[in-house]
Amino acid sequence: MIADFINAFDDLKIPSVRWAILACVLMSVVVIIALPWTAWAVLASMQLISWGWLDGVLDVTGAIITTILAILLFPIIMTALTGLIAEYLLTPMEQRRHPDLPPPHDLPYMRRVMNALGFLVTAFLLTLAVLIGGFFLVGLNVLLAWMVNAYLLSREFIEMVALRRVSPAAIKAWRRQNRTAVMLRGLILAGLFVIPVLNLIAPVLAAMMTSHWLARTDIYANAEPNRLVE
Repeated sequence: MIADFINAFDDLKIPSVRWAILACVLMSVVVIIALPWTAWAVLASMQLISWGWLDGVLDVTGAIITTILAILLFPIIMTALTGLIAEYLLTPMEQRRHPDLPPPHDLPYMRRVMNALGFLVTAFLLTLAVLIGGFFLVGLNVLLAWMVNAYLLSREFIEMVALRRVSPAAIKAWRRQNRTAVMLRGLILAGLFVIPVLNLIAPVLAAMMTSHWLARTDIYANAEPNRLVE
Protein backbone atom coordinates (compact mmCIF):
# COMPACT_ATOMS: atom_id res chain seq x y z
CA MET A 1 0.00 0.00 0.00
CA ILE A 2 2.87 2.39 0.84
CA ALA A 3 4.52 1.56 -2.47
CA ASP A 4 1.25 2.29 -4.30
CA PHE A 5 1.05 5.66 -2.54
CA ILE A 6 4.65 6.54 -3.47
CA ASN A 7 4.12 5.45 -7.08
CA ALA A 8 0.91 7.47 -7.30
CA PHE A 9 2.75 10.57 -6.11
CA ASP A 10 5.48 9.96 -8.68
CA ASP A 11 2.81 9.62 -11.38
CA LEU A 12 1.69 13.19 -10.68
CA LYS A 13 4.62 14.28 -12.88
CA ILE A 14 2.99 12.83 -16.01
CA PRO A 15 1.89 15.84 -18.14
CA SER A 16 -1.65 14.64 -18.87
CA VAL A 17 -2.12 13.74 -15.21
CA ARG A 18 -1.28 17.33 -14.23
CA TRP A 19 -4.36 18.56 -16.10
CA ALA A 20 -6.47 16.01 -14.23
CA ILE A 21 -4.97 17.27 -10.97
CA LEU A 22 -5.85 20.87 -11.85
CA ALA A 23 -9.41 19.84 -12.67
CA CYS A 24 -9.62 17.84 -9.44
CA VAL A 25 -8.33 20.72 -7.30
CA LEU A 26 -10.81 23.15 -8.87
CA MET A 27 -13.68 20.70 -8.38
CA SER A 28 -12.58 20.09 -4.77
CA VAL A 29 -12.57 23.80 -3.93
CA VAL A 30 -16.01 24.26 -5.48
CA VAL A 31 -17.43 21.25 -3.62
CA ILE A 32 -15.83 22.28 -0.30
CA ILE A 33 -17.48 25.71 -0.60
CA ALA A 34 -20.77 24.60 -2.10
CA LEU A 35 -21.57 21.66 0.20
CA PRO A 36 -21.68 23.52 3.55
CA TRP A 37 -23.25 26.62 1.99
CA THR A 38 -26.05 24.61 0.39
CA ALA A 39 -26.65 22.64 3.56
CA TRP A 40 -26.78 25.79 5.70
CA ALA A 41 -29.09 27.52 3.20
CA VAL A 42 -31.52 24.58 3.33
CA LEU A 43 -31.35 24.50 7.12
CA ALA A 44 -31.90 28.26 7.41
CA SER A 45 -34.97 28.09 5.19
CA MET A 46 -36.67 25.57 7.48
CA GLN A 47 -38.80 26.91 10.32
CA LEU A 48 -40.18 23.82 12.00
CA ILE A 49 -41.67 25.39 15.11
CA SER A 50 -42.19 28.85 16.58
CA TRP A 51 -40.60 28.34 20.01
CA GLY A 52 -37.50 30.50 20.06
CA TRP A 53 -35.38 28.46 22.50
CA LEU A 54 -36.30 25.12 20.91
CA ASP A 55 -35.62 26.53 17.47
CA GLY A 56 -32.15 27.38 18.72
CA VAL A 57 -31.57 23.81 19.92
CA LEU A 58 -32.82 22.44 16.61
CA ASP A 59 -30.61 24.87 14.69
CA VAL A 60 -27.49 23.72 16.58
CA THR A 61 -28.41 20.06 16.19
CA GLY A 62 -29.16 20.54 12.51
CA ALA A 63 -25.87 22.40 12.02
CA ILE A 64 -23.91 19.52 13.56
CA ILE A 65 -25.70 16.93 11.43
CA THR A 66 -25.30 19.07 8.32
CA THR A 67 -21.58 19.52 8.94
CA ILE A 68 -21.06 15.79 9.46
CA LEU A 69 -23.08 15.00 6.34
CA ALA A 70 -21.04 17.51 4.30
CA ILE A 71 -17.77 15.95 5.50
CA LEU A 72 -18.99 12.45 4.65
CA LEU A 73 -20.39 13.46 1.26
CA PHE A 74 -17.24 15.29 0.11
CA PRO A 75 -15.28 12.12 -0.86
CA ILE A 76 -18.40 10.62 -2.44
CA ILE A 77 -19.06 13.62 -4.66
CA MET A 78 -15.39 13.99 -5.60
CA THR A 79 -15.15 10.29 -6.47
CA ALA A 80 -18.17 10.55 -8.75
CA LEU A 81 -16.73 13.62 -10.50
CA THR A 82 -13.32 11.98 -10.88
CA GLY A 83 -14.95 9.07 -12.66
CA LEU A 84 -15.82 11.46 -15.49
CA ILE A 85 -12.13 12.26 -16.15
CA ALA A 86 -10.54 9.01 -14.97
CA GLU A 87 -9.54 7.92 -18.47
CA TYR A 88 -7.30 10.97 -18.89
CA LEU A 89 -5.16 10.10 -15.90
CA LEU A 90 -5.32 6.28 -15.81
CA THR A 91 -4.46 5.50 -19.45
CA PRO A 92 -1.15 7.44 -19.66
CA MET A 93 -0.13 6.23 -16.21
CA GLU A 94 -0.84 2.57 -17.01
CA GLN A 95 0.98 2.83 -20.33
CA ARG A 96 4.02 3.96 -18.38
CA ARG A 97 3.78 1.68 -15.34
CA HIS A 98 1.86 -1.38 -16.52
CA PRO A 99 2.33 -1.81 -20.28
CA ASP A 100 1.61 -5.54 -20.00
CA LEU A 101 -2.04 -5.00 -18.99
CA PRO A 102 -4.77 -5.82 -21.54
CA PRO A 103 -5.69 -2.77 -23.65
CA PRO A 104 -8.45 -0.68 -22.06
CA HIS A 105 -11.75 0.17 -23.68
CA ASP A 106 -13.13 3.70 -23.68
CA LEU A 107 -16.38 3.90 -21.78
CA PRO A 108 -19.02 6.00 -23.56
CA TYR A 109 -19.31 9.36 -21.81
CA MET A 110 -23.00 8.86 -21.02
CA ARG A 111 -22.13 5.55 -19.39
CA ARG A 112 -19.67 7.39 -17.15
CA VAL A 113 -22.31 9.98 -16.28
CA MET A 114 -24.90 7.33 -15.45
CA ASN A 115 -22.37 5.41 -13.33
CA ALA A 116 -21.53 8.60 -11.44
CA LEU A 117 -25.19 9.46 -10.84
CA GLY A 118 -26.01 5.94 -9.71
CA PHE A 119 -23.08 5.98 -7.30
CA LEU A 120 -24.09 9.40 -5.93
CA VAL A 121 -27.69 8.39 -5.28
CA THR A 122 -26.73 5.09 -3.62
CA ALA A 123 -24.01 6.69 -1.51
CA PHE A 124 -26.20 9.59 -0.39
CA LEU A 125 -29.09 7.35 0.65
CA LEU A 126 -26.82 4.92 2.54
CA THR A 127 -24.93 7.71 4.31
CA LEU A 128 -28.16 9.48 5.28
CA ALA A 129 -29.72 6.23 6.49
CA VAL A 130 -26.69 5.47 8.66
CA LEU A 131 -26.67 8.96 10.19
CA ILE A 132 -30.40 8.88 10.93
CA GLY A 133 -30.24 5.34 12.26
CA GLY A 134 -27.24 6.38 14.33
CA PHE A 135 -29.49 8.40 16.63
CA PHE A 136 -30.29 5.05 18.23
CA LEU A 137 -26.57 4.21 18.43
CA VAL A 138 -25.12 7.40 19.84
CA GLY A 139 -21.37 7.55 19.34
CA LEU A 140 -21.39 4.90 16.63
CA ASN A 141 -23.22 6.78 13.87
CA VAL A 142 -20.12 8.58 12.57
CA LEU A 143 -18.08 5.36 12.75
CA LEU A 144 -20.77 3.47 10.86
CA ALA A 145 -20.95 6.24 8.25
CA TRP A 146 -17.16 6.07 7.90
CA MET A 147 -17.34 2.32 7.31
CA VAL A 148 -20.06 2.84 4.70
CA ASN A 149 -17.90 5.48 3.03
CA ALA A 150 -14.93 3.12 2.97
CA TYR A 151 -17.03 0.40 1.34
CA LEU A 152 -18.50 2.77 -1.23
CA LEU A 153 -15.14 4.31 -2.13
CA SER A 154 -13.37 0.98 -2.51
CA ARG A 155 -16.18 -0.36 -4.68
CA GLU A 156 -16.33 2.73 -6.87
CA PHE A 157 -12.58 3.10 -7.42
CA ILE A 158 -12.24 -0.59 -8.29
CA GLU A 159 -15.04 -0.28 -10.83
CA MET A 160 -13.61 3.01 -12.14
CA VAL A 161 -10.30 1.30 -12.90
CA ALA A 162 -11.30 -2.26 -13.77
CA LEU A 163 -14.47 -1.63 -15.79
CA ARG A 164 -12.25 -0.46 -18.64
CA ARG A 165 -11.12 -4.07 -19.10
CA VAL A 166 -13.44 -6.39 -17.16
CA SER A 167 -17.20 -6.90 -17.12
CA PRO A 168 -19.26 -5.65 -14.14
CA ALA A 169 -20.19 -9.23 -13.21
CA ALA A 170 -16.52 -10.28 -13.09
CA ILE A 171 -15.64 -7.25 -10.96
CA LYS A 172 -18.45 -8.02 -8.52
CA ALA A 173 -17.34 -11.64 -8.20
CA TRP A 174 -13.73 -10.56 -7.63
CA ARG A 175 -14.77 -8.11 -4.92
CA ARG A 176 -16.68 -10.85 -3.10
CA GLN A 177 -13.64 -13.12 -3.18
CA ASN A 178 -11.40 -10.34 -1.82
CA ARG A 179 -13.83 -8.50 0.45
CA THR A 180 -11.38 -8.10 3.36
CA ALA A 181 -8.63 -6.59 1.22
CA VAL A 182 -11.20 -4.40 -0.54
CA MET A 183 -12.55 -3.06 2.76
CA LEU A 184 -9.08 -2.36 4.16
CA ARG A 185 -8.19 -0.45 1.00
CA GLY A 186 -11.42 1.50 1.32
CA LEU A 187 -10.59 2.57 4.88
CA ILE A 188 -7.20 3.85 3.76
CA LEU A 189 -8.63 5.64 0.72
CA ALA A 190 -11.27 7.28 2.91
CA GLY A 191 -8.47 8.57 5.13
CA LEU A 192 -6.93 10.46 2.22
CA PHE A 193 -10.03 12.63 1.95
CA VAL A 194 -9.76 14.02 5.50
CA ILE A 195 -6.10 15.11 5.37
CA PRO A 196 -5.96 18.88 4.72
CA VAL A 197 -4.47 19.89 1.32
CA LEU A 198 -3.98 16.24 0.36
CA ASN A 199 -7.76 15.86 0.16
CA LEU A 200 -7.77 18.25 -2.82
CA ILE A 201 -6.05 15.62 -4.96
CA ALA A 202 -7.20 12.55 -3.00
CA PRO A 203 -9.43 11.25 -5.84
CA VAL A 204 -6.52 11.30 -8.30
CA LEU A 205 -4.22 9.53 -5.84
CA ALA A 206 -6.92 7.00 -4.94
CA ALA A 207 -7.60 6.14 -8.59
CA MET A 208 -3.91 5.61 -9.36
CA MET A 209 -3.25 3.70 -6.14
CA THR A 210 -6.15 1.40 -7.00
CA SER A 211 -4.77 0.90 -10.51
CA HIS A 212 -1.34 -0.05 -9.15
CA TRP A 213 -2.94 -2.48 -6.72
CA LEU A 214 -5.23 -4.16 -9.25
CA ALA A 215 -2.34 -4.57 -11.69
CA ARG A 216 -0.75 -6.97 -9.17
CA THR A 217 -3.92 -9.02 -8.66
CA ASP A 218 -5.73 -11.57 -10.83
CA ILE A 219 -8.71 -9.31 -11.58
CA TYR A 220 -7.65 -9.03 -15.23
CA ALA A 221 -7.22 -12.78 -15.67
CA ASN A 222 -10.57 -12.93 -17.49
CA ALA A 223 -10.25 -9.62 -19.32
CA GLU A 224 -12.17 -9.54 -22.58
CA PRO A 225 -9.97 -7.86 -25.24
CA ASN A 226 -12.80 -7.47 -27.72
CA ARG A 227 -15.56 -6.67 -25.24
CA LEU A 228 -17.82 -3.83 -26.32
CA VAL A 229 -18.80 -1.43 -23.55
CA GLU A 230 -22.33 -0.15 -24.04
